[in-house]
Amino acid sequence: HFSYGLGIGVHVPFGRWFGEAEGSFEDVHRFGSRPFESQAFDVTARVNVGFQIADKFAVFAGPQVHTHIA
Repeated sequence: HFSYGLGIGVHVPFGRWFGEAEGSFEDVHRFGSRPFESQAFDVTARVNVGFQIADKFAVFAGPQVHTHIA
């Protein structure tokens, strides 16, 4: 199997704190299948809140919803 997808998100800083929201979609195919003949779909949505500890290091947490539709 292989998949391709598309995602979009936003990162909103508030000083050292930040918020993020993201959504993505993946289309799952079997090798050798015809174009646009999907085996399944994966859809994900997540929302995070984080804190920037150092220049290149942050911690974040939040809920994620993931569904697989076959």
